[in-house]
Amino acid sequence: AGMTQLPHPIVQQPRPIPTGNDSEMKIVWQMAQTLPATLQWGEDETFSLGTRQTEEYGELHEHTHVITGLEPDTGYHYRVIAQEDTLGGVFRTGLPATASSLKFMVYGDTRTYPDVHDLVAGAMVETYNQDEEFRTMALLLGDIIGHGDMQDYWQCEFFDPARTNIRKLHADLPSIACLGNHEESGLLFSRYFPYPFVANRYWSFDNGPAHFCVVDQYVDDLDWDTQMAWLQADLAATNRPWKFIVLHEPGWSAGPNANNLRVQTDIQPLCQTHDVAMVLGGHNHYYARTVVNRIQHITTAGGGAPLYSPDQSYPFIVASRPAYHFCKVEIDGPLLTFTAQ
Repeated sequence: AGMTQLPHPIVQQPRPIPTGNDSEMKIVWQMAQTLPATLQWGEDETFSLGTRQTEEYGELHEHTHVITGLEPDTGYHYRVIAQEDTLGGVFRTGLPATASSLKFMVYGDTRTYPDVHDLVAGAMVETYNQDEEFRTMALLLGDIIGHGDMQDYWQCEFFDPARTNIRKLHADLPSIACLGNHEESGLLFSRYFPYPFVANRYWSFDNGPAHFCVVDQYVDDLDWDTQMAWLQADLAATNRPWKFIVLHEPGWSAGPNANNLRVQTDIQPLCQTHDVAMVLGGHNHYYARTVVNRIQHITTAGGGAPLYSPDQSYPFIVASRPAYHFCKVEIDGPLLTFTAQ
């Protein structure tokens, strides 16, 4: 018999997770077993700003550390060293409230075909390699993997070291993920994307001139009502000129999954009252854009799941296309440019 192939010490590569604070960044990763690890960071590859020995927590050999005292809108190199593994990336901290421009990328439904997800991720990496201003964050609109309660699916569909573009994208760009139906109970989702949730799996944050509300659509009626009361107060309280709602199931799309009635009846009125620019959703595997009372509703679910054919006869459809894709959002003062590609 041949030698037993031991797993690499780091099974889920380190990734930046935003805390909602533009002077810090949380780094998370997972090891194959109980091992010490060292996190280092700096403004260049000397990693001279800090070194931290980390200990695991939980039963899954997870590690985390929040790097504090960073400058907003600044690039930082980081790496984790554990035995023979050295893995890291270059993230950029959030933009300050005074910033009038912001660029970011959005995509959804990366499950099922990791080879396709890797191609889409490659195009996203190329985007921020060509324009550093896109090295901000990636919005990931749910259905990240096929079975969210099974670690094996996360490992082969999202954390596979062979998918080098997916790995690079999520090592460099802090990802803002929302819960989809394929995340199932959301227990592993919450471990791998440990945001400062308000309750359940919803929260909000700012980046430069933009305010983002991440919605959890998989709650019972009572929790939904609580969440909508929070959403109304949250939208009323922000002073950022651009407001976005991030969720999985769109209120207006082009089938075959039905339009989400909670979005239509509860979220749409709040969008109109509080001048929300866009509601970003996935779930139906294609690109579609609808406009309802001036509110742009985007379906961007071309990240790797099997494509559906959009039905142009659905209400309010402006554009649709069955294609693997991601979207670029560019805010410049009073102008927003949105590109699906």
